[in-house]
Amino acid sequence: MTDKQRRFVEEYLVDLNATQAAIRAGYSARSARVDGPRMLSNAVIAAAISARTAAISHRLELTKEWVLARLKENVERAMQAEPVMEKVNGVMVETGEYTYQGAAANRALELLGKHLGLFTDKLDVDFNDLSSISDAELKRRRQELRIV
Repeated sequence: MTDKQRRFVEEYLVDLNATQAAIRAGYSARSARVDGPRMLSNAVIAAAISARTAAISHRLELTKEWVLARLKENVERAMQAEPVMEKVNGVMVETGEYTYQGAAANRALELLGKHLGLFTDKLDVDFNDLSSISDAELKRRRQELRIV
């Protein structure tokens, strides 16, 4: 790996923005939109990023379990209706209204759902099954899926 590529790895870990990391690493700003993503597909660079990420996670004691537990905790806290308090004659009293942190709960649930693979737009295709299908049937299925 070149010095510039090593610099790209370090810069990429700052904000996970390949284009900006390429610019900060010394690549041309004009070609950074191409160079950054291209470097991410380089096996050596990807392995270096993965190794550095793992080292950072280990040092900070971050694990999937820790993150998932905090997301679950956040959902549970955000979904609790909290009474709105106001000061009356120097004493805090409930107003009878409640607040609910729906946006925070939804975001944590979204992240948990993504981790569990609940929200996926991916289409799993087993190409082994296609060997026994006629050309006409393949054409019909392509049209059905709007694949030209």
